[in-house]
Amino acid sequence: MSIRLHLSLKQLLGAGHTIVETSKQRGYNSIMLGRLRVSVSEEKAFVDLHSGELTDIELPSELDRKLIESITSHYLFHITAFRRTGEYRYHDTTAVLDKTNVGKEYMYSLKITGMDLDEMQQLYRDVREGRIWPAVDYEAEMVPPPARHLRQLFAEAWAIIRRDATLRLRRA
Repeated sequence: MSIRLHLSLKQLLGAGHTIVETSKQRGYNSIMLGRLRVSVSEEKAFVDLHSGELTDIELPSELDRKLIESITSHYLFHITAFRRTGEYRYHDTTAVLDKTNVGKEYMYSLKITGMDLDEMQQLYRDVREGRIWPAVDYEAEMVPPPARHLRQLFAEAWAIIRRDATLRLRRA
């Protein structure tokens, strides 16, 4: 389970922070904010935090919230209760729940993206506890193609016209 804080590199460098270390093995540089290491790769700055649950994570005290551009997290959990796969929303936070094959078993994969950690934690709890329905349901029945639907409507209309014409001819 992990969470990534995407930070504004422009604001970091504008605030006087400099890139202090190069790590060629990992392919990125670093900026130190106190004891917090900010990774810099291809014009992007990020901090990876690890936790067992999203609800256990707190933002590092060294980090100014104004620097955060977005937060992403990814969780795998066992299918102990049925949840509908799809896109879930809570305020400005979005989560995508899908099933994935891990080894010999299927698990739920939950990817959450947002700006506010509290909203992300609430959406995480709502999905895990089954208190929310997806805004976009991946398991909904398919809508028939428009051409098939129109063909069916024309067939029904033609049948009604033929029936009415036959009834009028019999009365005459």
